[in-house]
Amino acid sequence: VMNKSDLGGQKSKATISAVSEETSVLQISDYADTKFSLKSQMTSAGLDDIVEISGSEFETVGDMLTNLKTLVWNCGDEGEISSSGGSAISSALTNGVNTLIMGGKMGTSINTKAPGLLSYLGLQFQKICYKGFNTQGKVTYTGYSGDPVSNGFDQPATLFYLTPSFKITGLETYPILKH
Repeated sequence: VMNKSDLGGQKSKATISAVSEETSVLQISDYADTKFSLKSQMTSAGLDDIVEISGSEFETVGDMLTNLKTLVWNCGDEGEISSSGGSAISSALTNGVNTLIMGGKMGTSINTKAPGLLSYLGLQFQKICYKGFNTQGKVTYTGYSGDPVSNGFDQPATLFYLTPSFKITGLETYPILKH
């Protein structure tokens, strides 16, 4: 409620998202802490004019983005992919959009909330993996020999969640990291 004689008005903080059908690079920001944003890495990789919106906003307008070339669905540490988010990602992939899905709970949330996306990706949930459970989450991620993305990758990390293990069922699906 605003007092009409108060010239100072009301102060508030909000975020406004603007997207047009010409948008070609999009990051879905489904995280509470901006430290999880990949915007600076994406810019360093040569991607310009990166637009950030929420997953629910993308679910609403994603089909209208006819020029979309790159989609990063970033769940950060705590974000999850919903059933409608899984459908939106499947649609983007069907339309040939280069897509990266990432986050601490991403695999588990796709399995429980968007199993259709899991199948579309050529994966089948096997079980929860307890690797790192007895070592305070300490694991080492390694790449696969010959893989163009992860060959030679070898990085220690700390897991904060139990990770799901998947079986590859798709003919065009390949593993890139293991721990």
